[in-house]
Amino acid sequence: FTFHPEKSNISVLDTQGLYSYSIENIRAANFRIPAIEICELIKQEMRANGGTYNLLFQENIRSFLGTSVRPNRRMQDTLDDRGKAIYFSFLNNGITIICDSLTIPRSPQDERYLLPVVNPQIVNGLQTSMVLYRNYVANRDKLRNVFVNVRVYETKDPDLIEQITDATNTQSPINYRDKVSNKGFNTLVKAVFDNAGIQYITKRGESLSPTKGRTYPDAVNSDTVIKYWYATFFEEPERAKSSVASVLQDVYDATTADEHPLKKLFDGSVNAPVYQQFLAAFRIYRHIQRQKPDYLFDYEFLAYADELMSYGVYKAIGAELSAYSDTNRLTQAYKTALMTIRQIVNEDRRQHEEQGRVFSYTVYFKKAKCRVDYNTNQNIIESDGLIDSLLHIR
Repeated sequence: FTFHPEKSNISVLDTQGLYSYSIENIRAANFRIPAIEICELIKQEMRANGGTYNLLFQENIRSFLGTSVRPNRRMQDTLDDRGKAIYFSFLNNGITIICDSLTIPRSPQDERYLLPVVNPQIVNGLQTSMVLYRNYVANRDKLRNVFVNVRVYETKDPDLIEQITDATNTQSPINYRDKVSNKGFNTLVKAVFDNAGIQYITKRGESLSPTKGRTYPDAVNSDTVIKYWYATFFEEPERAKSSVASVLQDVYDATTADEHPLKKLFDGSVNAPVYQQFLAAFRIYRHIQRQKPDYLFDYEFLAYADELMSYGVYKAIGAELSAYSDTNRLTQAYKTALMTIRQIVNEDRRQHEEQGRVFSYTVYFKKAKCRVDYNTNQNIIESDGLIDSLLHIR
């Protein structure tokens, strides 16, 4: 794609339209362009890739969040007000692009700068780009005299790309779900779930299926699956209950730190065993959600015990992954977990009453004591080599 940076309109003597520089072997160019040009980039991307623009944003950590989120709503309000629209480049953080190569012009050609890039990827500014593109499709005149600032970096270094993506995404807060969305393991999990007929949603705002025109009988967010894997296979239901953010941070750290104990599970290798484990964890989660309405009236703790229930189902079935496709096996394990948790909850409540203390389901299920009580009741001995065991469950 060829960008056409705008020249300065301040000085007749100095009409420079961009500034460029390099750090080691990384080159950068910064400039201002008409907003319509970003829309034309998206349009060209769609023509080249069968009607989808996903490849243009594949390095981005989010999908489009719509105009209901505050930053996007404010962008749309600016575009709707012609008096404010001319200040769009002042009111917007701009767009950050990485590319395989760029050609920096030495001087204007026919009074215009030309800046060709190869394989552009928008790593920050997807929200801006899509708000602009929606207006481009609906009413192109609304983008007249609207400009946007662009930063382009020439690099193929994946570590630097990640750092740029992280550092420039400040308009909508990044959380660890966003950070793991583009990790290699998540891409492979998505493929495994897709083969099982389940839409695995990795990015906030993602709603379209990855296969054009395909509908799924079921869908799940990636952070939900990660959470229930942590509660089951990783055997920490209390942590999954108390802080999904810390769970996601732990998984993120496993993808970036070589010494992390979970590194071999989340290194993105096609041979890692975690993909089928995730699918089993999802099936446990889904079964528990479907059973809950039938039992909740008689067992009120079920409103708080999803994570420990999942753990109980997993411990009842074990490492036989094919069993998690068997509804009868899941139902039998569910009833075992249900009765066990009823017993340990009643016992902990009794102890609280004897000591004149108030019992709380929420507090109980967020403490490691709930797992210890469960294991004691079921004569479960925790493994000293959990990670090694997980590497062989596939």
